[in-house]
Amino acid sequence: HDHVDWCHLDAAGRQREFSTARDKLALLAGQPIRHAAAPFGLYNRHTLQYLRGLGFDRLYTSDRGMARGTAFILPRNCLEGRMSRAAITSALHGRVPTARWPRRLLGIARKRLLPLGAAP
Repeated sequence: HDHVDWCHLDAAGRQREFSTARDKLALLAGQPIRHAAAPFGLYNRHTLQYLRGLGFDRLYTSDRGMARGTAFILPRNCLEGRMSRAAITSALHGRVPTARWPRRLLGIARKRLLPLGAAP
């Protein structure tokens, strides 16, 4: 299956990515699919609305940080080959380096609040 940017899907794309794919996975898994993971960590306010409207319980993102409780949006931490042992340990514990905080917070705000206006 393709990894596509969910932020720019039309109605047919949303049907394919959110409903058809979910139904196929549920058939293979033999149980309902309630969690989704945003390809490339890309999502926006409209994506969140669609997923919640379809009854998804969780959205995993690459926003980094510690997953907390029963939140709908849960961060994933990426491990990369060039990371030091200390950086890997920090990522596994959900710690975001201080230097990344401003960029991370701006990115999260942008994804969760934009675009303004009605969903397409």
